Amino acid sequence: MTIDYPPVNVQGQEMLADLSSLALRLERDREVKVVVFQSANPDIWVCHYDTNLLRDMSMDTVPRDEAKLLDLQAVLERISKLPQATIAKIEGFARGGGHEFALACDMRFAARGKYKFMQMEVAMGILPCGGGASRMARQVGLGRALEIILSAEILMPMRQKRTEPSTKH
Repeated sequence: MTIDYPPVNVQGQEMLADLSSLALRLERDREVKVVVFQSANPDIWVCHYDTNLLRDMSMDTVPRDEAKLLDLQAVLERISKLPQATIAKIEGFARGGGHEFALACDMRFAARGKYKFMQMEVAMGILPCGGGASRMARQVGLGRALEIILSAEILMPMRQKRTEPSTKH
């Protein structure tokens, strides 16, 4: 599945509706065994959730049993429960909701030297809402997840040190 929502693959209503529709088809499809999510944009896998969608939400307190999931939460929860193996093939930026999308997949493979991850929500005064906190804590441990979320820093691959063969005998 190639993600192509120019210019930067923001998780807006169109992408979320398409992902929800895809998840519905995959839930019923017993022929497909593996789904690989990749980006048409070589610099950005999935940028982030469209925060403009948050402005339309009521900030009134509601009882827990009346609380509704955001579209992003509902879609990523469906993807995380698909019967197929799901793989995020990441080249470029996966930040915020894009990083949470990758975390919702069963596996993540990032191109060495080409990926960047980020959970920038805390720097914006909000919390990760697409499962980033809970899924990341399960995958990297609570301490590292808190460091990633609270720092709001870009996580980039470490440069590989090139080792030269020894010429000593």
